[in-house]
Amino acid sequence: MIKNKIFILVILLFFVTCCANRQREESILSKEKDSFKLLGKKIASVDSILPYQKNKTVFLFNYYDCGSCVDAGFLITKRIDSLYGGQRVYIVSTMGDPLYYQKRNSYDYYVYLDSKDLIRKELKYIQTPIVILFDSANYVQDYIFPNVSDSGEITSFIKSTLSGCLPAFTKESYKK
Repeated sequence: MIKNKIFILVILLFFVTCCANRQREESILSKEKDSFKLLGKKIASVDSILPYQKNKTVFLFNYYDCGSCVDAGFLITKRIDSLYGGQRVYIVSTMGDPLYYQKRNSYDYYVYLDSKDLIRKELKYIQTPIVILFDSANYVQDYIFPNVSDSGEITSFIKSTLSGCLPAFTKESYKK
């Protein structure tokens, strides 16, 4: 009888320990996901460069970024656009002529220029290339780095981009 109680106690302790470790791992992952502190940040300069759209997705790159990283960003952009059935992602180049990458990746939509680097300035000169999902008020909802983010993060990002059901929020509502 005592052996049974001890056995049950050991099993319960094992499950409690496993659940606690899992919650700690999820907490660490969510902190790592926004290590650049971008989620919930308002980027006002987006409207001065891009046409109005309720929820914008922006692929931001620099001509001098690593070529395979930029190509991966174009691939993600084209995948989202094809799933959406039209242009869903706006591409913005911060330096140099984007025509080389546009031709190299057979991209037919317009590539916008941010020659004054306004978006990156508001993002504290974040590394590029980066794909960013904004809500209707230009708050950052999500972001990924092509060639750095894993396939799970990319798939999740694409799903959130295509959902179109993301509510506008402010920094205060994001912290809750």
